[in-house]
This record gives sequence, C-alpha cells and structure tokens, in this order.
Amino acid sequence: MTEGRWRRGSAPDHLPGAEPPVPSGLSDLLTAVARGNERAYDAVYDLTSGWVLGVARKVLRDPAQAEEVMQEVMLEVWRLASRFDPARGSGTSWVMTLAHRRAIDRVRSERSHAIRELRAATAVIDYDDVIEAVETRLDAQRVQRLSTSASASPTTAATPTARLPNCSASRPGRSRPGCGTA
Repeated sequence: MTEGRWRRGSAPDHLPGAEPPVPSGLSDLLTAVARGNERAYDAVYDLTSGWVLGVARKVLRDPAQAEEVMQEVMLEVWRLASRFDPARGSGTSWVMTLAHRRAIDRVRSERSHAIRELRAATAVIDYDDVIEAVETRLDAQRVQRLSTSASASPTTAATPTARLPNCSASRPGRSRPGCGTA
C-alpha cells in the first residue's frame, strides 16, 4: 500500500495515531501478527483457514475432527507467529506445515486411543484365581481366630463338639450325626 492512500474501513495511514495498514503478502501478515496486530491476524485467518481445513480433512477424513484441528492450527499461528522466518520459507508453507503436523498428531492420538480402548475391552481377568485367593485368605483368618479362641479356654478345647459349629453338647439326647458325639 502506498503512503497516503485510504483503505476502506480504516483511517489514512499517514495520520498520527492511526492504526498501521494491513500488509498484503502472507509473509508480511505473519510478521505483523508476530507484533500482535489483530487485523493482520484476521487477514491471515481469512486467507489460510480454507487451506488449513482442506489439509486437515484430507489427512483426517472426519469433518468434525478437521474443524477442530483447523481451529487449533489457527490459534497456533497466532501464538507462534514470532517463530516464522521468511528467510527459511514462505508463509504458506509454514502455515501448511503446522496444519499437516497437527493433523498427523491427531491421527496418531486417535489411533493410540483406539488401541488403549481395545486392550481394555479385551483384557483377560482371571476371576477364579482372585476368588480363590480371597477364599484362602478368609479361611486362614477363620482358622487363626478359632485356634486363638481354643487356646484361650482349655476346658472347651478338650470337648470335640466345641470346635464344630451347630453342635450342642448341652443337649445330650439331640446329637447330630458328625458332631463328634457317640
């Protein structure tokens, strides 16, 4: 833009305190975005968002995911514009590289997520071993309790019916089979 020319919707660029003009080339726009120029960012967004969306859709094949990636890339353009170096390449290649890398990252992330979900769904848990271990531990605790209570009262320990549940030595005429009474 030449000195003294008016741009539609803006003040003339030769007046003091007027907003700086928006550069026209993408490299110049990215340099202005690096300095925090929001109007330049609007221009970058308008110029590149379609390209970024196209790259993302080609890589991802899911329109919703591609739109998310486009938004992430455009945010990244705003945050990382200061890293753009016109000597190393064009603004277009820099933005498209950001888009392609972000789309590939999303594909890898989704693939990893699917693998984790598949592993979790097909994980074999041997419940019989777990139940058996719990039952063995509970049996050992019962034996420990019974042996502790039997050693505490020696008179009942001598009676065979005291160690068996549901046996009553106090009722001599009503013995059960297998309760230890003759």
